[in-house]
Amino acid sequence: MNSAFSSAAAPGGSSPAPGLFAWQVLFLAFVLGLFSLEHPEAALGAPLLWLAARDLRARPLAAWLLLLAWALGLGYMALRAPDPVPETPAWMEKRGSVPLRGVVEEVQPRPCKRLVILLRDVACTVDGEPWRPSGMVAWTWEYPSARPRPGQEVEFSARPRPVRGFGNPGTWDWEGFWERRGVAWRVYTRGADESVVLGPEPPAGPGGLRLFLRGAVEALTPPTPGGAVVLAVTTGDRFLLDPATIELMRDAGLSHSLALSGLHLGFVAALGLGLAHLLGLLRPSLLLRLPRPKLAVLLAAPLVLGYAWLGQPAPSLLRAACMFASWGVLLLLDRERALLDGLFLALAAILVFDPLEVHELSLQLSAAAVAGIAVFLPPLWRLLPGRNQGAWLPLRWALGMLLVSLCANLAILPLQAWHFGAVSPNFLANLVWLPVLGLGVMPLGLAGLVLAPFLPGLAGACLAGAASLSDAVMGLLAWADGRGWLPLVLTLRPLWPELLGGALLLGCLPLVPRARRVPVRLLGLGLGLLFVPHLWIAASDAVGGTRLDLLDVGQGQAALIGLPGGRRVLVDGGGFNSPTFDVGSAVVAPALTWGRPPRLEAVLMSHPDTDHAQGLGAILRGFDVGFFASAAEPPEALLRAIEARGVPRRAVLAGDVLGLGRGLRLEVLHPEQDDPKRTNRDSLILRLTWDGRGLLVLPGDVDRVGLRQALGSGRDVRAEVLVLPHHGSKGSLLPRFIDAVGPSTALVSCGYLNGYGFPNGAVVDDLRERGVGLWSTARCGRLEVRWARPDAPGALELFRPEPPETSSSGLLP
Repeated sequence: MNSAFSSAAAPGGSSPAPGLFAWQVLFLAFVLGLFSLEHPEAALGAPLLWLAARDLRARPLAAWLLLLAWALGLGYMALRAPDPVPETPAWMEKRGSVPLRGVVEEVQPRPCKRLVILLRDVACTVDGEPWRPSGMVAWTWEYPSARPRPGQEVEFSARPRPVRGFGNPGTWDWEGFWERRGVAWRVYTRGADESVVLGPEPPAGPGGLRLFLRGAVEALTPPTPGGAVVLAVTTGDRFLLDPATIELMRDAGLSHSLALSGLHLGFVAALGLGLAHLLGLLRPSLLLRLPRPKLAVLLAAPLVLGYAWLGQPAPSLLRAACMFASWGVLLLLDRERALLDGLFLALAAILVFDPLEVHELSLQLSAAAVAGIAVFLPPLWRLLPGRNQGAWLPLRWALGMLLVSLCANLAILPLQAWHFGAVSPNFLANLVWLPVLGLGVMPLGLAGLVLAPFLPGLAGACLAGAASLSDAVMGLLAWADGRGWLPLVLTLRPLWPELLGGALLLGCLPLVPRARRVPVRLLGLGLGLLFVPHLWIAASDAVGGTRLDLLDVGQGQAALIGLPGGRRVLVDGGGFNSPTFDVGSAVVAPALTWGRPPRLEAVLMSHPDTDHAQGLGAILRGFDVGFFASAAEPPEALLRAIEARGVPRRAVLAGDVLGLGRGLRLEVLHPEQDDPKRTNRDSLILRLTWDGRGLLVLPGDVDRVGLRQALGSGRDVRAEVLVLPHHGSKGSLLPRFIDAVGPSTALVSCGYLNGYGFPNGAVVDDLRERGVGLWSTARCGRLEVRWARPDAPGALELFRPEPPETSSSGLLP
């Protein structure tokens, strides 16, 4: 069968890079259909496939077949889509703990000594009424005093909440992530909770053996950061990884090596290849009956299956095992294109069995990396100097490892930018860590695991050696990071057209060097898709007005002010007291870089409380910031980021005005002076005006006393929109201040079912009596207000179409 892309590569001869068969092009259309239910823009990829597949276009009904394949994917995803999160019971809104009981379905060790325990058959009784939730409950237990086992019954008291994500356009779909796992509710406990009662342990089975081996490895592994890495890569247990190790590996672009995936399974499969070489040396006649590649497949198969079993629960390992099985079968059948064809076969099996897997980040990255190696490596390998013998062999293999890393990193670049808005240019760190991991850490770690039940002394020596190697590399990486050699670069997060354009250009790269005719049309189309959306956004910003985006950052606050010309000012960045979750890098930065570069005119901090200031660290470290302004001294972490990036600082107090151009001004109404105690009372109160008209008042977490002080200054505080002070706290309710502002609409930033009861009922009632509409990020996600002209009323847009806390004749979506 001819390749559908071969004519585009070389009209009269063989393709210089692996092409795609017709069924593979149709499968790609099917995958685009799967994406299109959640991302309708993905449908743009189907015409691109039609234009790129030159051979396929010549076949009768080809266009209809592509359309049919896309429609099948869309329909299949609609049929298999998870049920939406059920409505929240009224008793749950009272925010109280209730006694829960259930059965452990799965235990997932997470970094920083956390367990995520999936519970099924959950039940409780509230006010005499039974409650049996639909879907599973995800129980996060931080610093647990015990580790439940699958099948074990548990009882404990906790406060259940529905799965709820951060509702910001273009950001990670937290709700969908849990819905795809059948989870509809979440609970949280911490430490040695006396209410946790574990039932009898279930009978020991294969799962019990797995836990025994993990426990043996943990007991024999040194308690160092390197030891935690050894435990993670040999058993999949990341429980002991600390925040410093995770951050260091992320900066070095090596985070993927800490979670079991196809990379680790590849190292295990390489052991089969090594055994095949060893047997070939010991018994050369064996290779006459069974060629070395087939012998390697047969020897690697039990190793791969055993490692995939050991690493459970890890869906990424099962997907990787499916890929290796496909490659093994094709090698046994003497297929030449085993890598690319095996990838397509494995993806087809995975997505037909469960189409929701198409949204799994690990599958996307693995597929892109393998495709990049299959497409980019063959033409580059032929450029290497020397021959596969003598003194040239080590050099070729060293350069080959560099090329493999380069090809994989190049292929996943668009996905990294799309999902994270961050790219690590440190792929050379792979040349240090991956050989140590594959040739030292994992072989020693797996040897220790196998020997642990029989020869604990020898097993301990193997595990100690693996931990020492890991610690040595961690020390080297920390040394390089301390000198600024491991930057993590924030980038524009591409929109779907830009993502498809980048993928098309990457697909054309292998065709250019040896093709008789450069695919100019495809290159032009790819460049157009890559740049036109950004030019459209820039043109829209140039003629646009101003806007407020009150981001959904949970129980915190982050407000983005958009200015004509695409300039932006960020006021606060949200934050949590969590060593494992940074709102700035996980929520705020992705929201700000969706379709736009990481650049801000200014960053302002209303006050240094964690829920307003902690998220600013990631912004100051990664964005191009014009200046930083605050009344209070920033926390130490922000000061380090400001100094490291050389961001100019300004101290602002009441009476100061920040000119934003085109008649826009940000007036500082409070505080008159900075209090060294830095309480909520001294939060910045900011007023945005346009040609003298008040658009917005942002009062931070200021309390009643601070509001009275602002009114006492006699400054104009009138505005169309008021963001409630201190997330709608009763302690910040001052009717005189609301009267002076005279808003038609109020907004509040707070977490869904937060433990503080924000916005307070008294605040809601006061606004209702005044006829002021109140909209919250807890219900509606990101709240956006746009003003097209200085004299035009604002236009409200909600991320979630939910009703307001109070209704009025003010701004309506």
